Amino acid sequence: MIKRLAGLFAMVIFALQAAGCGESPLQITPYDPQLSTALAAYTQTAKYVNSATFTLTPRFSPTSSRTMTRTARPTKTTSPTLTLSPTPSLTDTPVPAVKLNVMIATCDTGMDIFHKLGEVTNAYVMVQNVGNVDATAVQTTLSASDEQKPHPNKSYLVQNLPAGEEIPLKLTVDTKEGTATSITVEVTSAEEVSARAERASCSSRIAQEDIINQLGKLFVVRKIAKP
Repeated sequence: MIKRLAGLFAMVIFALQAAGCGESPLQITPYDPQLSTALAAYTQTAKYVNSATFTLTPRFSPTSSRTMTRTARPTKTTSPTLTLSPTPSLTDTPVPAVKLNVMIATCDTGMDIFHKLGEVTNAYVMVQNVGNVDATAVQTTLSASDEQKPHPNKSYLVQNLPAGEEIPLKLTVDTKEGTATSITVEVTSAEEVSARAERASCSSRIAQEDIINQLGKLFVVRKIAKP
């Protein structure tokens, strides 16, 4: 069988070469069944060879696919700072008013022969208007626990005592000789404002000149002295 196929292939090759040299090609007719079968087998074989597809698979991939995962850094979160808004302070508007203050700086006892009196008690006081309105008709009166006859100098009237000003005074009352004496000084004004001061004992017969001098000139209105 193999020899027969080889002879048929040789005839086909000879026919093709004759056609290339200008000779008449070999006519294959359907009356030659062996040649037709051989030619058909050759044609199928050639078709199979020509239509073969070769796929080359590279041993290594030319490119490597890498998947990069980005790790996010932790974000530093700053805690919010609490800001305290300042609380508005309420400022009281001072109400216009008179405010009196009285102090007994010192006191002593003596004799008053000019008014035909025996023992008397003297009080050196300071009267102040510490309010924000002028005080009018400011009356300062001295009284004693053993008071005898009314003394002409037991009280003093200031017609106007401006706000922030003061006046030093000397007041005298008639008292009983040889009796312990306590005194009271009271201040009033036309604005119905009052103040009061007391001293338990005034037994000293010697005037404290240093304290009296600190009061300054008596019966003179002046600005309140700073301490």
